[in-house]
Amino acid sequence: GSDVCRRWGLGYAPGRGQLVAQLRSKGFSAAELVSADLAMERSGRLSDRFYERVMFPIHDELGRTIAFGGRILGAKSEGVAKYVNTRDTPAFNKGKHLFAYDKAKESMAATAEAIVCEGYTDVIAMHEAGFTNTVAALGTAFRLDHVRLMERQRVSRIVCLFDGDAAGQRAAERAVRYLDKTSAALLCVVLPDNQDPMEFLASHSADEMRAQLDAARPLMDFVFGKLGERSDVSTPAGRARALEDACRLIYPLRDSYMIDTYYMQIADRVGADPDMVRASAARVFA
Repeated sequence: GSDVCRRWGLGYAPGRGQLVAQLRSKGFSAAELVSADLAMERSGRLSDRFYERVMFPIHDELGRTIAFGGRILGAKSEGVAKYVNTRDTPAFNKGKHLFAYDKAKESMAATAEAIVCEGYTDVIAMHEAGFTNTVAALGTAFRLDHVRLMERQRVSRIVCLFDGDAAGQRAAERAVRYLDKTSAALLCVVLPDNQDPMEFLASHSADEMRAQLDAARPLMDFVFGKLGERSDVSTPAGRARALEDACRLIYPLRDSYMIDTYYMQIADRVGADPDMVRASAARVFA
């Protein structure tokens, strides 16, 4: 709806040099346009960095526009990226900023909860449904700097609302490495039928989404559960594969004070002796 587009400053980049011409007419230099990643120089000529894409402005925590995400219209064709994001510039670092953090920070502080989605449209749908403490990483994996940014609002729960596909599960596995680096509980929700948050909210109420969030599982429980699903732990070969996968997963946590607890959890999941898990972990870590 147009009201949503206005609230979020959504727009369209036609390309064909129109942005370069507009900004040059306002006195911006070629060097400034390239430095801001709004233009590219090819054979001595400037061309628009974004073209034929819906544009999502990205703001810093004060609400100043510092970058853009551009999404193709319609179905993705071969060789064309679905999203193109501003590269790192003097004003923007994708590993240190979160989409909608400027809109979400007060709600995070008020609820002591942060919700992390994977896409711009998911964040917008969540905010429009009343979940105004929602953010997303910007074309990159969820990083420790993102955790630190949310911690500034004194959150006690970080709920990772990942897509139900394989990419969402990999994102959950990558986030495990931050478990011992934050005082906030890292939790995980995967919506039914592999839906993303926007799809879920299109056919479910905000109360139903709240129920999903309230039932969030500890991130490690979810990830270990998925490892068990990928391998048949009733067979020796499947158990060995699941054990090795689990040990690789907890490698970033090898110096954590919780490491013995993780060994016990793995042992329970794969039906192995804890000493066997410790021995396997030592081999994998080495």
